[in-house]
Amino acid sequence: EINTILEQEGNTETSTQQIKTTRFIKIEEAIMGEENVYKSNVTLLVENVSTKRLANIELIETIPKEIAQNASLIKSDFEFEIVEDDPVIKFNIETIGAGESAELSYYLASKIEQTLLAGWTAPVPTNAQEVIATQQSCVTDTECDDSNPCTAELCIQGQCGLIPIKNETPCGFAMACYSGNCAPIGT
Repeated sequence: EINTILEQEGNTETSTQQIKTTRFIKIEEAIMGEENVYKSNVTLLVENVSTKRLANIELIETIPKEIAQNASLIKSDFEFEIVEDDPVIKFNIETIGAGESAELSYYLASKIEQTLLAGWTAPVPTNAQEVIATQQSCVTDTECDDSNPCTAELCIQGQCGLIPIKNETPCGFAMACYSGNCAPIGT
């Protein structure tokens, strides 16, 4: 089931080689009246271990049903998409520089038992794309437009970067994008 989701999300072996993920869990306990109330904070550390800036990183987190029955039980200050209510969620990270990291977090209003941690698979990065740096300086993304329908433009820390968009994206009549170039379909 997760392999189907990863295939749909555009998982590539490259993504998993360029991104390292680590999960940290902190459980808080409070006493309300005569009841113990728990909150499990989950932090995902996402590290770019490549030598290139990466963009459009998607992180798929599959949470065992023994930890959360469904995705509505998951709360976060970070925006995420519910891929499946089972629960499978997806975070999007715009960019991470070479050797840099980003943290995402979410929480559950329950206690995650230690015995459930062993079978919990690591979050899977998908769709990480290398940013091709240009010599052009910028303030906004629009200043980086290269007039190529097969690249997305980003202004990152004052320098333009180009990202090849997904292969087979239409870019003209009987044309599609392949490795950042518009070419006849099937080439």
